[in-house]
Amino acid sequence: MKYNKSFSDETFENYRKYLETIQDKLPKSLYDFVSDSKRHDLEEQSLHDTWINEIAVKIIHDKENNYQEKEVIIKIELLGSYHDRIFDLNFSDVISYQIGIGKDGHYDLITYEIYCESDDDILTFNAEFADESAILIEAREITFAERFL
Repeated sequence: MKYNKSFSDETFENYRKYLETIQDKLPKSLYDFVSDSKRHDLEEQSLHDTWINEIAVKIIHDKENNYQEKEVIIKIELLGSYHDRIFDLNFSDVISYQIGIGKDGHYDLITYEIYCESDDDILTFNAEFADESAILIEAREITFAERFL
């Protein structure tokens, strides 16, 4: 992790301070979600220990422009660690993505972070799993939602 080192050698408070510096680049609902320590700890509201149910990559082509790629949208559905909820992560206007698959698949998310290092407000989502697989997505818009089963 680049900024959220709460599962290695720093406290979550350091990551929260970083998020405050980019708060104006994040939608309020996304900021509220990722800056809440309960979304990172070991309890049921957290993404920690979630499993991926589904990853969907949708590529929209522009038929008016020789079917050039117009937009990439990624949706990730995570099953909560207590299997009582689903977290929906949606990425619009995706710039780049890497979905690494480990030997055991995508279960047991260890930690994640959102950050913004560019002047053009591109957001980066980085997630690491117990089997050392990872997901890295750069997008102009990221939303998180939670629904109960």
